[in-house]
Amino acid sequence: MNMGDRWHLKASVLTMLLAMLSIAYGCGRTEFYEQSGSISSVNYPYQYPNSINCTYSIRSPGLHRSVLIGFTNFDTEAMHDTVKIWCYNVASSTRTFSGQNTNVSFQLNPCNSVKVNFQTDGSVTGRGFNLIFNWLLLDCGRTEFSELGGFISSPNYPLQYFPSNNCTYSIKSPGLHQSIFIGFTDLDTEAGHDMIQIWCSFNGFSFLTFSGQNASFSSFTLQPCTDVKVRFRADHSIQGRGFKLSFNWTLPATVSSPTAETTSMSSIQTQTDGLPDAPFAILAALGANTLSLLVVVLASLLGVSVFIIILMSIIFAIRRVKRRKNATKTGFDVRGVMDTRGCSYDGYNLEPISNCQRFVSVNSYELMDSANDKDEDDLIL
Repeated sequence: MNMGDRWHLKASVLTMLLAMLSIAYGCGRTEFYEQSGSISSVNYPYQYPNSINCTYSIRSPGLHRSVLIGFTNFDTEAMHDTVKIWCYNVASSTRTFSGQNTNVSFQLNPCNSVKVNFQTDGSVTGRGFNLIFNWLLLDCGRTEFSELGGFISSPNYPLQYFPSNNCTYSIKSPGLHQSIFIGFTDLDTEAGHDMIQIWCSFNGFSFLTFSGQNASFSSFTLQPCTDVKVRFRADHSIQGRGFKLSFNWTLPATVSSPTAETTSMSSIQTQTDGLPDAPFAILAALGANTLSLLVVVLASLLGVSVFIIILMSIIFAIRRVKRRKNATKTGFDVRGVMDTRGCSYDGYNLEPISNCQRFVSVNSYELMDSANDKDEDDLIL
């Protein structure tokens, strides 16, 4: 027996001893509760024994509802020695691996308990497998932003987002800024089903919707606006990387890049040809809500003015009626009556406008007023 055969024999004997030792100890540890860790087949990285059937359980340590699993090494007898992985109580999530698979990674969600089963036949063996797992939180992450600029990304980005995702983010102006530039740096969702909706909070009926893969064409400006909402919704089927967007608040006077698509949330123009820009910049700085308040105040003042005019008209009408009643009682109504010398009488007053010495016939009555006598007793009926 040559030296090579001796070493081969020693290696075979050592492998058999290790296999026997592994069988004696069973499948090893089978329960895992950590947030992250690794699982390997019996006797890894040496050859696993024949006819084994081991099941491992990986449970979420808390509120985590998504687990990322990846193989760092995989070597089994193809089609005969298999590794099956599934989410507990969800048979449709079962994935089967056999043969030589390396650099394989995938995600199970929503899920809080994973099963891993390794089963072999009675013939050819291999090194087995080694896998790593990492539990992920199934939440939206940070949802409130008040910086001058920043980034927002979908949950678990750049890995696949979770099914049935529903997250809403709020971007608020840090000061007097009334214009915000938004651009997608990455967008990968199931077209027509998983989408991002963006709108200004005071104009919620006007949505900008994005879906599919079109990040390079998705940049725009919202103005005037002080609070932007970003909603990401996904169904239960196909997932992608999700999205990542950047935002930057600017003052109203700032001009957007000419290559960017500008979307105005109001039909009010902030500049007019032939007029200075400064007053309109001031109006834009006041904001749409302040302008609305000014319009309401002006309308209220106009309404009060109209009410006062109507009230004064009613008062004057009442006074005229009272004067007419008083004149009827005394029997005189000499308003507008002129004598032969052009002397006229002022309303219901019995005093003539100028001195009169002749008689004037008024409603079958005679009236005389002397320039030297001012008493009302001079009236002759």
